[in-house]
Amino acid sequence: MTKNNELFTTMPVGKAVAKLAIPTVVSQMIVILYSLADTFFIG
Repeated sequence: MTKNNELFTTMPVGKAVAKLAIPTVVSQMIVILYSLADTFFIG
């Protein structure tokens, strides 16, 4: 079993979703902050 499959086969669903969702939320927050700053300085 490879490490990529380990997340989906051994972890509970809640923990697996949280492990994947947290980096996604953080990256989306960074994109939103960049967009707001860009709008403020350009607009």
